[in-house]
Amino acid sequence: MAEFNGKKIFEAIPADFREEKASFLESIEKFKLKKQAEAKAHRDAYMTPEKLFANREEYVRAYEDMILLHKEEVCGVPKYKKEHIGSDDFGEIYKLAIEVMPEFWFHGILTIPHGVERAPLVIAQHGGGGTPELCNDFIGENNYTCFTKYILERKMIVFSPQLLLWRFKMVTGEVFPPYPGLEFDRDKIDGALEKVGESITGLEVFCLKRCIDLLETMDFVDEDRIGMLGLSYGGFYSMYTAAVEPRIKVVYSAGVFNDRSSFAMRSWSWRNSSYQFHDAEVCALIAPRPLFIDIGQDDPVFDTSHSVEEAARVKKYYTYLGKEENFTYNYWKGGHRFDIAGGNIHRFLDAVEGV
Repeated sequence: MAEFNGKKIFEAIPADFREEKASFLESIEKFKLKKQAEAKAHRDAYMTPEKLFANREEYVRAYEDMILLHKEEVCGVPKYKKEHIGSDDFGEIYKLAIEVMPEFWFHGILTIPHGVERAPLVIAQHGGGGTPELCNDFIGENNYTCFTKYILERKMIVFSPQLLLWRFKMVTGEVFPPYPGLEFDRDKIDGALEKVGESITGLEVFCLKRCIDLLETMDFVDEDRIGMLGLSYGGFYSMYTAAVEPRIKVVYSAGVFNDRSSFAMRSWSWRNSSYQFHDAEVCALIAPRPLFIDIGQDDPVFDTSHSVEEAARVKKYYTYLGKEENFTYNYWKGGHRFDIAGGNIHRFLDAVEGV
């Protein structure tokens, strides 16, 4: 378009305006880095080991407020529905539907090893694009490396919850099963929830806590020996749930621990979180409980090198309590998965068993 109503219009090409856009982008990047540096310095002083362990409940409440943990007033044990769907050489398998609050149903798969009367419980959490059926190896090959089978071989009960992640896509080289007609935009849902004082993370952590409210009452569950582990998003929820759930005695997170400033997904980001809690401070709320972390140096999803400094931040809390041996950070030569050969799966299960 060179004219309008017979009048000539100035003509240019996009390149004529590139410099200004580059300048604006550069300014934003510099501003971001400046604010991140300020936030990191503030975070260093915000929750020292001395401050945390003198005022733990205060920090837990601040963390709950940050993630907008759902605060529904619920009483007693949730109602549930249990459906037997099959069995294999490892155990009896059930679908479990839990009414975590009135007319709100949360779901998962429960597997009880054969011959078990009472045993430890392990919450096995899938990651982005995953499902309970996938991480339990019911549907094809996957990147979960049969982690639930190591648990069941130890005669421990496995509960695998379903999070709002089956449509989530990550570049892991894996193929996830589609669920046509069940599409959603997790980020849009999270944004809508925040407008009413909620968040998808806070809601799902609440659901996981309510699952424990139910499972710990079941006769076959040893409520004093509960662990949680997960890969990717599952590792994130293992850390971020245990931070506010002391009934989870042992935690194992794979393929996610990092400096959140370097890998900030929508549902992992909260207003001013860099001034208070990143992964290190969340893990500090778990201390001195045993915590195992696997991070692959060749992970295709994010730059894992940032996790090294973040792990050092965690270690100081365990050292302060004289429990340095309870924190294991494994920066291994691998990808987006558990380092099974590294042995943390067995150490995790030993810790659950020995609580």
